[in-house]
Amino acid sequence: MEETSDMNASQSDDESSDYKRKLGIVDITYGNHKIDMSSCSQSFGNVKSFKTPPGIETEAVSNIHNSESATTDKTYNDIKVQANRDLPNDVPVDWTSINTQVGNAGGQGEVRKIFYKNDSTKAAVIKIYSHDIKTKKTNEAQNDYLKERKMRAHRELVALKALQGVKNVTELTQYTNDYSNIPNEMEDAITADKTFWIIMNYINGETLETFMEKYKDINLLNAVKLTQKLLFIIKGIHSRGVIHRDIKPSNLLFICKPNVSIEKGEIHVIDFGLSYIETREDDVGCSSFKEKEIYRRTHLGNTIGNIFFRVPQLNAPVFKDKTHKERNVLIHVRRSPTIDASSVCAILFWLLTGIEPGPKHRNNEKKAPHQVENASTIIMLKINEAAKQTGVAQELVSGLTNQLKNYVMTTFDKGFEYAEYQWTVEQLEYRLKAIIYILEQTPIPFHQQLSNATKSLLALEPTTLRSNQNSINMIFNKASVAFESAKANFIDQHPSCSWNDGHCHWLEYRQDMCERKNFDLLSYQRNIQNWRLILICSAHINQNGKITTLTIATDSNGVYIELPLGQYTQEELDNLNIQLEFEKELISLLQVICKPGHTSNTGSVPLTN
Repeated sequence: MEETSDMNASQSDDESSDYKRKLGIVDITYGNHKIDMSSCSQSFGNVKSFKTPPGIETEAVSNIHNSESATTDKTYNDIKVQANRDLPNDVPVDWTSINTQVGNAGGQGEVRKIFYKNDSTKAAVIKIYSHDIKTKKTNEAQNDYLKERKMRAHRELVALKALQGVKNVTELTQYTNDYSNIPNEMEDAITADKTFWIIMNYINGETLETFMEKYKDINLLNAVKLTQKLLFIIKGIHSRGVIHRDIKPSNLLFICKPNVSIEKGEIHVIDFGLSYIETREDDVGCSSFKEKEIYRRTHLGNTIGNIFFRVPQLNAPVFKDKTHKERNVLIHVRRSPTIDASSVCAILFWLLTGIEPGPKHRNNEKKAPHQVENASTIIMLKINEAAKQTGVAQELVSGLTNQLKNYVMTTFDKGFEYAEYQWTVEQLEYRLKAIIYILEQTPIPFHQQLSNATKSLLALEPTTLRSNQNSINMIFNKASVAFESAKANFIDQHPSCSWNDGHCHWLEYRQDMCERKNFDLLSYQRNIQNWRLILICSAHINQNGKITTLTIATDSNGVYIELPLGQYTQEELDNLNIQLEFEKELISLLQVICKPGHTSNTGSVPLTN
C-alpha cells in the first residue's frame, strides 16, 4: 500500500509539473530559494526585492486553476503577468524576472536582471525602453520626441548586432535568438506601437561612477592605465564601423575584485543609443542630402551627448543658409571617431580630478575644463606625487614634473578642442603610452635609453615600420614627386611664372590620415602685368587604399575651387608623369575663376612665353 501511495504521489507530481509546463508556469530557483509559482502570492512575499506594480491585484495561481470558466489563453496570460509582472507581455516565457533593477537605461527606461529557464547561472539583463517620459508642448514636438526615442532603441540594436564578438562590450544574449522585439527596419520601428526591449548578457559589475564614489582617489599612473584600457575597447568598437558618442562614467561598467589593484580591473562599454553606425540610413544617407524628413528632424538637428561632457560638434547644428558642402562638413564631424577620443580624455580628466567637464568645452572665461584653477591644481598635485614615486634622483624630480605637466596638460588641450584639432584614437593611444613610459621607466642614462630604443626600432623595422611606410607614406611620397616634377615643368613652359617654393612638402599637421595638402604661391610677372595665386595640391587615398586621387585647387572669394588631375592605382604612381594634366588643369582653374561674372584678385592675363 505504501508503494502504491508513493507511485500515486509521483504520478500526481508528474501531472502537476506537466500541467504547469503547458501553462508556462515556472518554478524559480534563485540561490537557496525555490519559488513555486503555483502559490506565487505566498512565495513572492518572501522575496524582498519584489514590488507589486500599482493597479495590478495579487491573485494566487491556484484560484485560476480552480476557475473552470477561464480559457487556456487567458489562464496563460494571467499566470505570465504574475510570474513576470515587471516585464512586457511579449517577452518569451523562458525568461523569468524577480523584479530586481540592476541599472539604468541611460534615461531611456530601466534595466532588470532576468534568468533563462529558471537557471540562476544563466543570468541576463533586459533593457526596457520607455518612450512616454516627457510631455512636449505641441503634438508635432511630441511626435518628434517619440520618433527619436524609438530611433535610439533601433540604433542600439543595430550597433549591438555589429559589435558581436568585440571584447568588453555589452552583448546580445547567447541563450536565445529572441533577444529583442524591435523591428529590423527603421520605418517599422518608428511606427510600432509597443514597448521595446533588448535582452543582453549580464555583466557582474558596477558603473565606473559608482565604483569611484567608493574608491575616491586614484593616482596618475592608474588613471592613465584605465584610460588606456578604455581606449583599446573604443578601437575595437570603431573597427566595426560604430562610433559611441555617449561615453561617460555611467555608461562604463567596472569589475574589480577586492584587494586587487585598480589598474587590473575590467571596463565594459554599454549603451549605444546615440551611436553612429556606418550602415545606418538615417545617418549615412544624409551625406547625399536625400535624407527622409523624419531622419533629419529627429536626428540631425538635435544636440547629441550628455551633461557629463559634450564635444562641441555634437551641439545642435545650424543648417540654415548652408551650402551642400558646408552641410556635409557639419554632418561629417558629428560622426567623427575623434568624438570618442575626446570623450576618453574627459574620462581621464574626471578620474584625476573628480570633476565632470560638463556640456560646454569652454566656460565664460574661455577656459577649458583643465585650465580652471581648481582642476589644474588637483592635476598638478597628482603629477607632483607621481614624479616623486618614480624613484628618480631628487635633482631630476623637477625636470620630470615639468615633462609630465607638458604631456598631461597638452593631452587635455587637444581633448577639449574643436573638431579639426581633436585627437584621433591612434594619436591618443601613443600619447598615453608616452605618459606611462615616463612613469614606469627605469632611471638609467640617456645613452642607455637610446640604445634600448634603437634595439626595439630595429626589431620593428621589417614588419611594422616598412609596412606602414609602404601602405601610406610611400603613396604620398610618390604623389609629392609627381607634383614637384609638374611644377618645374610648368615654369619651364611659362617663364613669366614662378613658384614661391616649387616643392611639394605635405603639411606636417594632418588630422585626416588619408589626405595630404601642399600650399604654394604662383606668381605671374610680365612687363607691368602681374598677379598671384595660392595653389593647393592634394592627394587623397580611398578607403581601401587602392586608389589615389590627385587634385589642384584654390580659394577664390572664400570658395574652395578644386579640379581633379586623375585617379591612380599604387602601380600607376610609380614614375607617374602628370606634367600635361597639371598644366592643362591649372590653366582651366585660372579660366574658371576669371570668367565674366566672377570677381577675383587674379587677372585674366593669358599664360604665354
